[in-house]
This record gives sequence, structure tokens and C-alpha cells, in this order.
Amino acid sequence: MSKSSVEEVNLFFLEGIDIQSLSSLIDNDISDVKDYIRALLVSKTGTKSSGKRTKSRISGTKTLALIDMMAINGNPEPVFYTDEENILFLVTLQCNKDWLVTKSVTKSENKLTREDIDLLFSESFDLQELSSSLDNDISDMIGYVREKIVTKSTEKVTKSAKKVTKSLTKLIELVDFLKDEKFRHEILSFLGLDNQTKNFTTNIKPLIDHGIIEMEIPDKPNSRLQKYRLTAKGQKLLKSE
Repeated sequence: MSKSSVEEVNLFFLEGIDIQSLSSLIDNDISDVKDYIRALLVSKTGTKSSGKRTKSRISGTKTLALIDMMAINGNPEPVFYTDEENILFLVTLQCNKDWLVTKSVTKSENKLTREDIDLLFSESFDLQELSSSLDNDISDMIGYVREKIVTKSTEKVTKSAKKVTKSLTKLIELVDFLKDEKFRHEILSFLGLDNQTKNFTTNIKPLIDHGIIEMEIPDKPNSRLQKYRLTAKGQKLLKSE
């Protein structure tokens, strides 16, 4: 990660401030110029254009206020993402872990039993429930969890009117496919989808947000060398050999 200087910051904002410029800038190390960037953001967003501010300029100050409020609340810093085509901008607002509430399960030394897993999947099957279960030791129940996921995802496809992503219906197959790291286009191709931003957002990003998979180069999300792999949590779903 390269360290940004005042001169580089000025170059980024030479023609004006927008979210794309800000996102590209914070991909680098801004520790030495953080205060300067904040001052520049406030200054730039306060500049009027044609008698009134544009939405993109106003968003600069609101972004700063949001980051400050999240820090006060104890939330992790927001995660900014832009796609390779520079047409998508996503912000993941991470929850303060102290405020997370999950279903309680009966555990023996944090090792889940069949009854615990039945309870976790009793009402619905979604990535939040799955992520919660993987915070525990499922080593004795891997086969049962995998079977439960396949069954529940099939039920959701046949019974729900809501759109179900392919990454959810093929989750176990996808986990096995990601035993070795893969490029984005390889994952989407495996799911039978085109390598488009909307498919990435719908099918891959939720798995990142819930800690199932992760980027190999997290500080450079738009790198052409970017690959995706299972997290330690995701590896728990691999079939035991």
C-alpha cells in the first residue's frame, strides 16, 4: 500500500471532489495526510456550483459525518467498494459486534449438536443464520450441516416468491469449488452467470459481507489480480476427508 502525500491528494482533487476520487484515494495509506484530506473535503463540499451544491459534493461532508458517527458508536470503519467499470459504488456499514443479537443455542464446549443445528435452521435459511452457526465448532456435524443447507436452499427456491441467488442455492458446491482461490469471473462462470457487476453484487458480495469468503488482496479490491478464497469460517463447510 503506497503512502499518499499532500501533492498526490491535491492531484486527486484537482478537478473536483467525487466519491470515485475519494474511494481511489483511500485505497492507499493516508495516515500522514488524513487531517488534510478531511479539511479539503469540507472546503470542496462547501464550494457552490452554478448557484447551488450538487449531490456529489454534498455527499462528501455527509460521508465524513457518517464515519465520525460510526466511530463514536464503536462501529468498525465503513468498507468502500467500486467495481472495475467504475460505475458502481458500494459502502458496507459494519455493525458494532457488541450489539449483534443471534439465536441462542445449547452448546457443550462450543461444539454444536444436531439439536442446535435444527434450532438454527428451524425458521429460515439465510447467510446470517449460517454465519452464526459457523462461529461455533461444527466439526462433528459437517455432513449434517451440508445436508441441511442443501435441503433448506431447495425449499426456499420451491416455496418462496422472493428471488434466491445462485450462490445460495449452490452454496455447498461453491464452497467446494473455492477450496482453491478463484478469480471473480471464474466464480460467476461456475454459477452460470456473466461477469457483470450486478451478478457480483448479488452473488459474491453477500458471501464476503457474512465472512464466508474473502479477497486475497483486501486493500486493493479492484486489482486485476484479485482472487477470492474461503475464510477460516467458510472452510468449516468443506467436506471432511
